[in-house]
Amino acid sequence: MAVQFHGNLISGDSEIVALLAGADPEAFRCEAAQMLAAIVEAAEEPEQLVALCAALGRRIGGLGLREQHYARAAGALVDAVRATLGVAFDPDLEGVCRTVIGVVQAVVQRVTTPPA
Repeated sequence: MAVQFHGNLISGDSEIVALLAGADPEAFRCEAAQMLAAIVEAAEEPEQLVALCAALGRRIGGLGLREQHYARAAGALVDAVRATLGVAFDPDLEGVCRTVIGVVQAVVQRVTTPPA
């Protein structure tokens, strides 16, 4: 799924490609796989999930990501889960997936966005 996510994320988006230019693609996929596993594990523990997402936000905070990048990443992740699970990715599972990804996106974005 991490390979699919990475491919979805950078496909046709030169801005994201430029932001990730210094990152080793294999290391990115490995870290993404570890983070996805941790998110799934923490999905039913809100405090643990928020702490995990805040840590992710602190790690990626210096990349220069903007709101549209977070939305693209969320969509790329939903599409990667859909591609990985195939027919098992039913509407109920998609709803749960979007909810969890929405929490991840909101927390990471809050951590990485400077106060106005």
